[in-house]
Amino acid sequence: MLGFDRPMEGTKLRLKPTANIESKYYLRINVSDKAGVLAKITKIFEENSISIETMLQRPVNEDSANLLVSTHTAVESNIQNMIKTLESLDFVTARPVMIRIV
Repeated sequence: MLGFDRPMEGTKLRLKPTANIESKYYLRINVSDKAGVLAKITKIFEENSISIETMLQRPVNEDSANLLVSTHTAVESNIQNMIKTLESLDFVTARPVMIRIV
């Protein structure tokens, strides 16, 4: 169960350490809207063992776009490492947003 060691029934539930949570994730990544950016982003997903389930690109203005991504089940430590990598790139214009989904 999302972040817990076992299902919600019963008592004494313990949260897993954040790095060990396995879930699907939703990410919003604001990027410069130019050629090659999507290829670089998907390569970073691959390097962090994160599989993309769906991706949608929505223009924000004529220079930038939001990439809306849902992943297959992934380990949160890999997601966090990927976010750190994305933040360091010049074409990522804001800190990516992450939400765990079921």
